[in-house]
Formats: sequence, C-alpha cells, structure tokens
Amino acid sequence: MNTVAIAPGLICALTACVTDIRALRVPRAVIAAGLVLQTLTFVGLALCNILSWQVLANACFGLISAVTLQYLLARCVPGALGFGDITAVLLLGFIMGPFGLSAFVLWWFCMALYAGTFILIAKRLQHRDVIAYVPVMTMAAITAILGYCCHLI
Repeated sequence: MNTVAIAPGLICALTACVTDIRALRVPRAVIAAGLVLQTLTFVGLALCNILSWQVLANACFGLISAVTLQYLLARCVPGALGFGDITAVLLLGFIMGPFGLSAFVLWWFCMALYAGTFILIAKRLQHRDVIAYVPVMTMAAITAILGYCCHLI
C-alpha cells in the first residue's frame, strides 16, 4: 500500500481535528470532502495501475467496520460519543481499511489507550467531562499507519 495515497483523507481528518479542538464540532462538509477526495484518489491510482482495486474494496470494508463498531460503542454508553465522532470515523475507517486487519485492530487499541489518557488528563487539568475525540481517533490512526510502515505490525 502506497501511504502517500491516503494524503487527501488524512489532510481532511487533520482539518476536522482543528475544528473539533476549537469548537467541539466536526464539520460534515470536511468529512464528506475527505471521503470524495480519497475515493477519487484510490480510483485514479487504480486506473493508472499504481494501486489495485482491492485497495478500494478494503477501504469500503474498513469504513463499514469502523462505523459499525463506533455505532455499537455509542449505543452501549449513551451520550459518550456525538454524531460528529461517528461521522469522523467514516473517513478514518476508509483510510485505515487498506492497511489490513492488524493495522485496523492497532488503530482501535490506540484509540482506547489515547482516549483513556486524554479523559484522565482533561478531568485533572480542566475539570471537563467532554474531550475532542476526533484528534484522538486521528492520532491513533497515524500511530497505526506508522506501525504499518515501519513493519512493527
């Protein structure tokens, strides 16, 4: 998997991070633009025989799996995740899908680890119960991608 191929989606995810940190809102237009740009990138690279069509299929599988897991988590603990978090996982799941199951599992493990750490820090320093979760998800995705690229997984 050519990791440069995920640049459009990752840039949009980082843009959503900034908005989530500042306003605790996830702009749906940014997520939609990221999905469209990332899809066009995968299709264009597949048409040029740089990537296989399997990458696009894996991306769709990652999207569906991530949204399903995030939705189930949101249903288990009502109010813990907002709709913006579930929307953001659409893009991040689409990005993580092509890297395979081990990177996908590492992404979710890192999300749990980072979220727990951020919640403890936020409660201790700011006395807030609400954290911006999109930066946590994005940081976990970057960690999993780096683990994949460095052949750690």
